[in-house]
Amino acid sequence: MARASWMRLLKFFCFPVVHDILWDKPVSLGNPAQKAIAGALCTLPETLTIMPLELVKVGLQLDTSNRYGGSSRAVMQELLQRYGWRSLWVGWVGVQWRQSSWTAVYFATLKSFQDLTDTAFNAVAPGIPLTKVSQLVSGFAAGFSGALLQVPGDLIAPEFSGMC
Repeated sequence: MARASWMRLLKFFCFPVVHDILWDKPVSLGNPAQKAIAGALCTLPETLTIMPLELVKVGLQLDTSNRYGGSSRAVMQELLQRYGWRSLWVGWVGVQWRQSSWTAVYFATLKSFQDLTDTAFNAVAPGIPLTKVSQLVSGFAAGFSGALLQVPGDLIAPEFSGMC
């Protein structure tokens, strides 16, 4: 839970900052390509800081013999003792692909999905404000689109970076 909360906090905090630094304009004035680039780049600090927790999560998920007794600390200690401090970033390439691809697609498509859902809702229920519903639907659609691109990196790339 700490990993996911930290990851989202960094993603949604860093994205507008990175967009503004890159393009010298707020997110609302950016085009999809600018949002995608800013989204991909804003995940660098996110990925670097969640990697140790990501490895602990995977270590506990793969611990079928209960060697670690469900202890995050035990997984972390073994990684450090066996492989040193650099072991905490094994698999970075796959996790970076996952984070940057999802984030890039999410932020690049969110406004388009928002416009589509607003148009559809206005056609079905003219004059009835459905802003929250439109935000929910467009956020789901943008997140789903990001997941379509993210999955290959999440499943395949860790093998190439030494995680498996």
